[in-house]
Formats: sequence, structure tokens, C-alpha cells
Amino acid sequence: MIKAIILTTLVGMAAAECPNACSGHGTCGSFDMCTCDRNWQAADCSQRTCPFDLAHVDTPKGDLDHSNSITGSASTVVSSSTVYPTGTQEGFPKMVDGAGSQDSHTAHYYMECSNKGVCDRKTGECECFDGYDGAACQRASCPNDCSGHGTCKSISALAEGEFNNVYALWDKDASMGCDCDSGYSGADCSSRSCKVGADPLYLDDTIGRTSVFGVHIRASAADVSGTYALKFFDWYGEDYTTGAITGESTFSTSCTQVVAALKALPDNAVSAVSCSGATATAAVGGQLAAVAGGANGVDLQVTFTANPGYLKSLEIVTNLDGD
Repeated sequence: MIKAIILTTLVGMAAAECPNACSGHGTCGSFDMCTCDRNWQAADCSQRTCPFDLAHVDTPKGDLDHSNSITGSASTVVSSSTVYPTGTQEGFPKMVDGAGSQDSHTAHYYMECSNKGVCDRKTGECECFDGYDGAACQRASCPNDCSGHGTCKSISALAEGEFNNVYALWDKDASMGCDCDSGYSGADCSSRSCKVGADPLYLDDTIGRTSVFGVHIRASAADVSGTYALKFFDWYGEDYTTGAITGESTFSTSCTQVVAALKALPDNAVSAVSCSGATATAAVGGQLAAVAGGANGVDLQVTFTANPGYLKSLEIVTNLDGD
């Protein structure tokens, strides 16, 4: 009887296996422990791991080894886990590079759901807190989705659009803001921009502030040929491109065509414009000199007398046809 009991016990021990057969997402190893496949965790590998990205805020992880004390960032207390395969610390994390060397002056450690969401272990998807978006909750949400009157852009993209400024701090792709459409303003682009004009108490004459731009049209040789267009920008930054303008070697004809093309822009974008001209000049030894023969170019001075604000310079669209 004693031998039978011992034999039954041995058979029972031999039949032991990993919990839930590692759920089909891992391999059963020594001591009947599961080694989970990538992005799976828990004792039986039944739970999903959510995406990681730079944490918006860093937080200590607490007493991970249940030693009743929290060690500093120099001590690695957990290693080879499914969530922290290279180990982690109880204090603020000690960040390392790909070679395992410790970095200094670091923050915003890679965290699950970027520390701004909760992982759904069944689906492996982050449930982001209000105000955060992305697969790993890695970016802020734009307020009110920009009210349908703007585009949600990263702070680095907004900086580049503002005179090509460069923003390259840690949150360059995490902090977001609205780039409002022309005529709209506000943090969520919900406010309309009112029309602007010169302060009548400031003016000492009958004409408001004028914007004057020079347009230089010159061919490399012989007469000007082909067509071009002018791109006009209003005070809000909205651009308007004229129809094709035929190149002319006489400034009077060129002025007539330029004024007509600008006044033909839609939405009364240009309400009052004048033009004067002269024979084209070219830079010779750093000085302006008249073009030989005067038959291959004109210089135009285009004056806007009714469009308010500081206008962006006109642009010449030359890739239509001809030279």
C-alpha cells in the first residue's frame, strides 16, 4: 500500500505543467514557469502588453520587490520581466541607451501608454485619459478638434510654420496645437477674426497704410515671352493666385495686365491697386544698371492702398510656360 501511494505521488508530480499551458502565447520552461512571447505577460501569458512611448510625466514605481523600502535609481530590482526586459528601478528610472550604458540628465522614460492611459490587458490597447490621443497616448489632444476650422499639428510643425523656427525638445511630437484656417482664431479655432484697418485717429491724410512691392520681369535675351502669375497674400495669410499674365517688354502694358489680373481675384481680395513701371535694370558689379537695349525686361512697382495690415510680399509663379 505504501509503495502504491508513493507511485501515485510521483505520477502526479510528473504530470505538473505551466499554468493554462501558457495560453498559447509562450513556452513552458524550468520550474513550470512560462516565458511569454513578445507583447504578452502574466503568469500564464494571457494578458496583452500595451504600446510604450515617452512618458508625459515620470513617476516612481514603488516597492516592487516588497522589501518595505524603496531603493534609488541606481538599483535594478526587477529584471527579465515581460514589461521591463532590461530591468527597472523603484525610484525614478535609470535610462540606458541601446548598448546598455547609463545616460545622464534624462527624463520622460518610455512607459506603457506614456503614463497617460490605462492598458486594456484583453485587447492590448491603451485607454487614454481625457486630453490625450495616439496608440500609446503619446500626444496631447487638440482642443475641440480645432472646431473644424483648423488642423491639429505638433508644436515642432507649428514652429516651422512660423518663420521656420526650430523646436526640438522632448515634446516636439507630443505637444499639439491648432493651426487655424484663414479668418479663424483662438486655441480651438472657434473664434472668427474680424476685419482690420488703419486707426483713423492715427492717420493724418486720406490714404491708409500702403504696401508697395517690386516686380522684376526680365528675359535672358531678346524680348520677354511666355506667361507668369502673381500670388497675393491677404492680411490673414490666405493666398490667391492670378490667372496667366503674358510677359511684355513695355512697362505700361505690363502694368495694365498686372492690375487687371489682381483685381480679378475672387472675394474682392484686392480692392484697390496701382502700378507704375520703368525699363528693367540688372545688377552689374553690385550696382543697378539699365539693361542693354531696354527690350528684355521691365521693373514694376505695385502699390496696394486699400488692403490693411502688413502684407506678405508677392510671389511670382514662373513655371507656367516660356522663359
